Amino acid sequence: MAIIIQQINEIEHKTQINCEIFNFLQEGILIINQNSEIKFWNNYLETLTGYLLDEVLNKKYNDNIVRHFNNNDEELLGESCPLNIVLNQGNNYSASLYMADKQGLYIPVQINVVPLFDVNGNLVGAAEIITRNSTIERVEKAYENLKEKLNDSKKIMNKLYLTSEKLNKTLEENVHNDILTGVFNRHFINNELENIVKEFQASGLNIAFLLIDIDNFSKINNRYGLLAGDEVIKKVAKLLTGSCRNTDIICRYTGNKFLVISPGSNTENTEILAEKIRKNIEVNKIRFQNRELITTVSIGYSLKESHIMTSLLEQINMAEEALLLAKKEGRNRSVMFRPQ
Repeated sequence: MAIIIQQINEIEHKTQINCEIFNFLQEGILIINQNSEIKFWNNYLETLTGYLLDEVLNKKYNDNIVRHFNNNDEELLGESCPLNIVLNQGNNYSASLYMADKQGLYIPVQINVVPLFDVNGNLVGAAEIITRNSTIERVEKAYENLKEKLNDSKKIMNKLYLTSEKLNKTLEENVHNDILTGVFNRHFINNELENIVKEFQASGLNIAFLLIDIDNFSKINNRYGLLAGDEVIKKVAKLLTGSCRNTDIICRYTGNKFLVISPGSNTENTEILAEKIRKNIEVNKIRFQNRELITTVSIGYSLKESHIMTSLLEQINMAEEALLLAKKEGRNRSVMFRPQ
């Protein structure tokens, strides 16, 4: 630092070598004369602020070029400006502040401002040495991360979203994953689903139960082989995922049968969901070994209103009855359970 200040003190007589030395520094060097005109602006400052030397040379530093702000977002102008303080008092000045770049973005910096004197001891200008304040940057980054986490926390206050988060974590556990399709498996249905359905019900949500069965699946296996059957199951699971909402729960119920739990449903949008699933599977042909496998599904569904106290098994059985009716009526259709 002493060498830097010594060279700065010779600013009125500096050589090209001096300038090159300043440009190799990993800190900003700004030099002004008594008239507040910028006489030197090194490479580091060009990178830090976006202002090139040719843009600032011989201009007044306070002409919206060198702008400092305190922690209260107040710009330091006039007598409170660090360079003015040094020019007026002739003493060194140090502070942790913010410096605005060319785009108006704040950069946390540590500044050291020193007065410059000629050989006769007369004040001829000032130099400001600027370094990024990495400590403040780390604190601000941590603060931004904290704000982001707090915002996320507010969003997940909704009980339905909380439950979805829980499901996403559960899905990551292999014990609850169907290896072939990636959706929830029968182990999940037997051990977790009852409690999750109760959570939905406690939140006052109606819940739709949809059973989806691949039509004529045994014929696919018999004609094209088990690998073709696996490909059909994987494709149907993928189409189910694309047809359902993020808050819906998709499970592989048996070999070629899937169960979808759709919270927050009513009769109309459950019918819409069932038909959306059915049509998506019907129109998306499944290719296997250069063959196009025509695949359809039959769907039976039931609706559990929040005030109705029925068990998970009872609701699935209702959907099963509707599914049997869909198959009896010719397959490739969706049927809602209606009590006799």
